[in-house]
Amino acid sequence: MLRQPVIPVRPSLAVFTGGTNTGSVTAKKIREQYRNNYWYLEYSLSLIRWRLQMKLCFNAGPEPMEEYFAFAHENGFPWMELSCNNPNNFLNKWDSKRIDNIKRLRDKYGLHYGLHSASFVNAAEIEPTVKVAAQQHLLDYMKLAHDLEAEYIVLHFGYHFSLFMEEVYRCLIDTYKPVVELAEKFELPIGIENMNKMHKDCEVAYMGVYPEEFARVFEAIPSKYFGLTLDVAHANLLPDDTK
Repeated sequence: MLRQPVIPVRPSLAVFTGGTNTGSVTAKKIREQYRNNYWYLEYSLSLIRWRLQMKLCFNAGPEPMEEYFAFAHENGFPWMELSCNNPNNFLNKWDSKRIDNIKRLRDKYGLHYGLHSASFVNAAEIEPTVKVAAQQHLLDYMKLAHDLEAEYIVLHFGYHFSLFMEEVYRCLIDTYKPVVELAEKFELPIGIENMNKMHKDCEVAYMGVYPEEFARVFEAIPSKYFGLTLDVAHANLLPDDTK
């Protein structure tokens, strides 16, 4: 059985319903990105809020995440998800001065946040040399989230080529064991994002698409700090019987 999500549910596309910052560059970019889906998302998320009483947040990127704090405050978002899925916020862009500034912005605007790691690295890597680097990538993001005093972190299970699947699972579990140990030390919840199903002709497939994949890893590494981040849009792409 899957654990309950350890963080607020974050739709892949957020809804913006007004605020005083409509003239800012950030607001214009965000509204342009989501305008075609606005009416559908507003309706869908109203149902989700009613059913789950969830707290909405939005993904703060791809610009430097410092630019989004004022927007979040002025538009009534109590939560932000600090996105490292872009070069402006990769691990090499962080130092103690920037970390302290993010925490000052959090306190200034009275916000909560989690950290969303870069999803490009394959946590299910089976090639030994690259596997070591992938594990270090995850550990470094755990340390960054801890230094930022993030309230959760979103990580990923990576991808595979539908070959050597037992080895894929073995390596994925082995890679995550010290990551979960660090989560327990920091008391920092990890939420693994469910990914989208790839096209049937695609050679590469994401890990962490189906419930059975999550169950296998969660059962191998039991921890109250290791659970699921539910991406509603990704889940909606699954066949009806899986939904």
